[in-house]
Amino acid sequence: MTIGKMSPLGKQGLPDTFTFDGVQLGPSTNYVKLVREQLKDGSVWPSGDAAPHQGVRRVIDAAEGTSAEEPLFDALLRLISDDDAAVRTSAIRLVWDYADKVDTSSLLKDLIDRPALYKGVRPVGVTESYMPDLYWGLIQAMNASPKSNAEVIATLRQAAEDHDNGFRVLGGLAGKDSAWVISNAPRLVAEQPVRARIVLANLTTPQRREQFVRALASEPKPFREELVRVIEEKVKNMGERQRLTELLA
Repeated sequence: MTIGKMSPLGKQGLPDTFTFDGVQLGPSTNYVKLVREQLKDGSVWPSGDAAPHQGVRRVIDAAEGTSAEEPLFDALLRLISDDDAAVRTSAIRLVWDYADKVDTSSLLKDLIDRPALYKGVRPVGVTESYMPDLYWGLIQAMNASPKSNAEVIATLRQAAEDHDNGFRVLGGLAGKDSAWVISNAPRLVAEQPVRARIVLANLTTPQRREQFVRALASEPKPFREELVRVIEEKVKNMGERQRLTELLA
């Protein structure tokens, strides 16, 4: 990374310009156009990256704390609704990776306003196991963010009910909305130990873990036996492990 000579300080005490790999970013930069070009063909910051979006990742990391950081993220939020599915996919991958720095309500608005851009649209260049379609890419980006308002939580709850992909949001919901996950545990887990594993690993207190296990104490014996194995793997405190195991006897 090279940082060019800085112009006079901007309103927030930050230099107005920032230079990365020979490309100057400043007040006159069309960030959407620049980032789109990089996501499209990798021509703006080419350096042997595995994929074009990696070039954007590098400049975002380098721009942290500079005047270029916010407009770079604003450009990504614009590009998640780009006409080109490849650009859209890469933008969604990046907002997912940087979910703690983006406005999840903005992602939800796009999801609601333009569903045809996401639902059933296969991502370009990523596996189905990573992102079944662009809708689930945005859902998982919202799920990864620690900043979720009531509307986003409601959307994640609805996603958790999905038979095939609901497991993708259980970890985030277990951390952000544990009371709801616990109260709906039998339905959400649906006798699937892998889902119980995800939830248990993301509940942060012994009290929550006990409430979760109690909610599943009447499930069929084979499931309870598998849940005991999950507890033995995920719960480090020996006394807590024993208490939880006894609930499933």
